[in-house]
Amino acid sequence: MTQIEASGLSTGYYGKQILHDINFSIDKPGIYVVLGKNGAGKTTFFRTVTGILKLYSGTLAIDGLDPYSHPEAREKCVYLSHQAGVPESLSVSEIMDLFALLLGADEYGKQNAVKLLELDSLMEKPYYSLSQGQKKRVSLAKCLLSDRSIYLFDEPTTNLDPVVATQVRKEILGISENRIVLYSSHNLYEAREIGNQVLIISNGSIAYNGDIDKVQIGKYVIGIRADNVADVFPEAKLQGRYYILELDSPDDVSKVIQKLSVAKVRVQEIREMSNPLEDLLR
Repeated sequence: MTQIEASGLSTGYYGKQILHDINFSIDKPGIYVVLGKNGAGKTTFFRTVTGILKLYSGTLAIDGLDPYSHPEAREKCVYLSHQAGVPESLSVSEIMDLFALLLGADEYGKQNAVKLLELDSLMEKPYYSLSQGQKKRVSLAKCLLSDRSIYLFDEPTTNLDPVVATQVRKEILGISENRIVLYSSHNLYEAREIGNQVLIISNGSIAYNGDIDKVQIGKYVIGIRADNVADVFPEAKLQGRYYILELDSPDDVSKVIQKLSVAKVRVQEIREMSNPLEDLLR
């Protein structure tokens, strides 16, 4: 089984240290959620594991080899980053053909990725004309062409509608049965839904590494400044100028806005009152 191991790892950009004294070891298949607020260092962590960034100090090894110095270690990884890394002028069909050729995927693998991410209707469209959600689906599809030992997905469900996001998580769960998957998120609820193990990064350091079930989670609370909120959400309690509403996840905010809009409630402000991830990292 492939192993990733880091000891005293520190790295960053242009001499500025972002990650500090990172220590971890992974040697079993499964989904390891890399959880943290935006700007915590999750993307830097992924770029380091894949050999894009050089270490300032410490060690990092994939099966005993430093990925920055050894291409054979980097080739064990496939990485979905925030940047698509595809020629904007190509059509989706041309992009899939190109990456199938580069990654050695057969026709079955290509068609399976196209079907999973529902790209059939987009195949002849140029990449630059796609929405952000559609572009994310193309990026995910090209990652799924590869059969590697380690998959790194940097917030893979961002900009996806709930149905496609659920399908993507299901596919990633399948991949994780016999491979290592690192899955970054800033959503504590999504982390609990998809992973068993979690690495929580805070201010460039690992704040927690272990069983996600041991991480205590509270409710996500928002405040709504508007009239007649209680007519739509009877459970909302008025505190000062805000109606306080407890949600299961930040993803539910859009549903709240939709219900208020349908009821023609004029909303002046919606603000976050309590975020379990913020509370956890205090």
